[in-house]
Amino acid sequence: MATVNFLLRSTKKEASINVNILGSNWRVRLSTGVKIPTDIWNTKKGWFTSYYNKPQAETVRYDILKSQLEEIKNNIELHLAKYGKIEDEDVRIIISQAKTKKVSKANIPTRMHEYLPFLMEQMKTGIRKTDRGTNYSHGTLKNWKSFSGNWNEFQEEVYNRKLTFTEVDNDVYSRFVDYLTIEKNFTSETLKTRISTLKAFLNYACEDKVHDNRDFIKFSKNFPTAKGKRPYLDRQELDALYNLELSDDMLLKVRDIFLIGCYTAQRVSDYNRITKEDIVTLKNGKLALWIYQQKTKKEVEVPFIDGDKATAILERWNYDLPKLGSNSDVLINRHIKTICRMAGIVEPFTTETVRGGKIIKETTEKCNLITTHTARRSALTILYRTGKFTTSELMYYSGHTSEKTFRRYICLSDNEQAIMISEKL
Repeated sequence: MATVNFLLRSTKKEASINVNILGSNWRVRLSTGVKIPTDIWNTKKGWFTSYYNKPQAETVRYDILKSQLEEIKNNIELHLAKYGKIEDEDVRIIISQAKTKKVSKANIPTRMHEYLPFLMEQMKTGIRKTDRGTNYSHGTLKNWKSFSGNWNEFQEEVYNRKLTFTEVDNDVYSRFVDYLTIEKNFTSETLKTRISTLKAFLNYACEDKVHDNRDFIKFSKNFPTAKGKRPYLDRQELDALYNLELSDDMLLKVRDIFLIGCYTAQRVSDYNRITKEDIVTLKNGKLALWIYQQKTKKEVEVPFIDGDKATAILERWNYDLPKLGSNSDVLINRHIKTICRMAGIVEPFTTETVRGGKIIKETTEKCNLITTHTARRSALTILYRTGKFTTSELMYYSGHTSEKTFRRYICLSDNEQAIMISEKL
């Protein structure tokens, strides 16, 4: 009969675990998606070592992962006993079912400083899903990590101890807002993100029956925001980027990936992973992008804003855009500023932010303000300026479901708005 065992995929500090199924003349080896520190794994036995000397949040996580592996092995062995052999797809289904199984409430930490890392580990490993049933994105996990750091610093500096769930009332909320505003000097956008995460954190704990303090429902996420113009690139500036001669391979890759973002109005998590299979031809012969958006899990099929230039870029890479690795957004943000400077996009640009409760105006060269998100803003603003499209058409193009969110991507100044109105008149 076939044997079932587990083995680490590497010897690094943390590694994923493979399931290895060996028959008389066949083998199936697949990743379980379970990732653990290598110091709690016995390579010879192919199983966990003792880990109960670890912090409670970690031991709870390892208990869950161990339970998942046990279920994977049991179900594979049941399948083998019934059919004698197992296919890759059967193993994938068994793994998926084991990983989405509900977590026992008895394993959930009740102390706030232990529950937060436990919750973040669940998000990271995919044990806990979003409301849409999807895994949390890399950006969301980064936001939670930043919140955790700020929350822990706040407790240490303001209270000199760890708070409990029952203590988090309106007074704690007000002090946290003051701390982020005065001590951290955060912008209103960052402040809103931190308070939104605080409310989500407390709500998760409430749903898990860890506490019944519902004061957090009243915590406001609305803070004064600046009304200054946000940077976007117009058609002339995009053409300047497109026509720029680049000999450096990295700069060429970054420029081309960024421009495809400008020609499609998609998020960086989508436009930096386009492959040949994502390029389709519409019935009218126009080239379009078909993609399953990573964040919203929504299908969109959109023609390129500048089809000829987009086609030339895609042909350069044989319709498979180059891959920059897991930190592609960081690399693009680092290099696109240099590329924009080389393209002459250096006129002074004044930004307006609310920081520390005050409106701050800062002027710098426009190239210094360009990021991956500028591509999406640029595409939607360019389309909006044509006056040819309805809001619903533009929201379909971008994949937005909220008009309020969509409106934040239209970056026209009052003067540009007035010109558009006068031209229509």
